[in-house]
Amino acid sequence: MYKDFYGLRENPFGIAPDPRFLYLSEGHREALAHLIYGVSQRKGFILITGEVGAGKTTLINAFLEKIPQETIVALLSNPRLNRREFFTYLAQAFSLPRAPQDKSDFIFVFTEFLKEAFQSGKNVVLIVDEVQALPEGLFEEIRLLTNLETMRQKLINIILVGQPELLKRLQKPHLYPLKQRITYHYHLTALKDPSEVESYIQARLARAGAERLDLFTPEAVKRIYEVTRGVPRLINILCDHALLTGYLRETRSIGLPIVEECAQEIKIAIDNHSPTEEVSPPKTSRKSKGLMWGAIAVLAFILIAFSLIYYPTIQESLSSLWERLFPSGFP
Repeated sequence: MYKDFYGLRENPFGIAPDPRFLYLSEGHREALAHLIYGVSQRKGFILITGEVGAGKTTLINAFLEKIPQETIVALLSNPRLNRREFFTYLAQAFSLPRAPQDKSDFIFVFTEFLKEAFQSGKNVVLIVDEVQALPEGLFEEIRLLTNLETMRQKLINIILVGQPELLKRLQKPHLYPLKQRITYHYHLTALKDPSEVESYIQARLARAGAERLDLFTPEAVKRIYEVTRGVPRLINILCDHALLTGYLRETRSIGLPIVEECAQEIKIAIDNHSPTEEVSPPKTSRKSKGLMWGAIAVLAFILIAFSLIYYPTIQESLSSLWERLFPSGFP
């Protein structure tokens, strides 16, 4: 909508993980180097972690564009599978010559597949994204896949990508064998300061064809960093909203007032990406309170009616019991 107004070929701040728009900060460059080296040297397990929106999936897509053509890759982006579904997925993703009948059959067929790939000079890579959501039992199944090796090299590389809570899960004693096999671990952090955020914004504008890279004033960039805490996905959301607002107001430069206004308008989106969230206790609606007091009133009415109807009978019974227990009166 605002592309022509700002001289852009395409939207510079989309939230899809497009590798063309990958901004290689110092951290992203190091992470990408770890991935390329680890896979090329058949290091086995590689772990990439980072907060929501830090660019993990975009990094993986950039990695996939840089690996040699002879690399065979399977990407599992939804790991909430049971064991049978997991092995079925691997068989389909790697195009195994036949569908395995059970786990033992899968291991046999998959081992033959890996050996053939190795002999033909091909590298096999399994990438598991959102691995913090992986069911407990599949961690061990994935670890056992790396037992498939020659005397000198691994037959498969496995890249685990997930959020920081994955590290807590790996501290569990029964997952120690998996943790021990991780040869490289890199944690992606947010952009570290306003200067890096400015470079990020300008890089995306340039890739989108912008003639002017100073669309955002220095004050606006500083506030974007403060509001988003340097998280790339949040920067994209805020900048996209700011450009739309600037277009509607026919403003060629995005200053601090527009960023402040947009930050308030998209506060829900930003709060949902907070590393820690406080959960408020549920509030009782007026309707619920009315029903509660109505029930109390009905119960009180029943108790009063019961006492009025049965009180004489109860009093007689108690008097009779008292006379039998103490015929001569209270001792």
